[in-house]
Amino acid sequence: MGEGGTLGISLAPVDVDAQTAGRHPDLEKGRYVRLSVSDTGRGMDAATLDRIFEPFFTTKRVDEGTGLGLSVVHGIVRNHRGDILVTSRPGKGSVFHVYLPVTQAHEEASPEVLQAVSGGAERVLVVDDEVVIAEMVRTMLERFGYRTDAFSSASAAVATFEKHPGGYDLLVSDLTMPRMTGLDLADRLHIRRPHLPVIIMTGFGDRLTESALRR
Repeated sequence: MGEGGTLGISLAPVDVDAQTAGRHPDLEKGRYVRLSVSDTGRGMDAATLDRIFEPFFTTKRVDEGTGLGLSVVHGIVRNHRGDILVTSRPGKGSVFHVYLPVTQAHEEASPEVLQAVSGGAERVLVVDDEVVIAEMVRTMLERFGYRTDAFSSASAAVATFEKHPGGYDLLVSDLTMPRMTGLDLADRLHIRRPHLPVIIMTGFGDRLTESALRR
């Protein structure tokens, strides 16, 4: 709310009845904790509201940043068997209701046994359109001894790979990237190196079809 306003946050237990669950397929009937975040900002029209959970969709200018991203938040909540319900109107602000299911199970904490991770000396090609993530993965791999080249552009990664197609032992790529997805990138590299191992990173694995997983 660049122009100022009121931000409200509340947490409450709620019961989702069969009627509500019927209107929202990602919710089941039962007990939930509802985290509600409201603001008195500009609000959103129906067209914007329909797209807010799409990857790469934003109404912000380039110099305003993108934050964590609602698509990422939505994926985290869905992975915990919850959902996000949103209401908004132009000039009236927005309300986000995050529903997380309540569990009655209590797990006994057990001491965690950490095993030493052995590294290697192979050369890894890392590709993620988020520069911060690409550099983070590169740093992690290099700590284990791997030689790593990181790119935030899939096309730049292809150009470098084609100069030295035998110089890499593994591709680590984000799945959802603009202009060229991680799967498309793997297909491009496999033209020159058909048996190059590939690791695909994604927060949207539930959207992949069986045929895509078999590529």
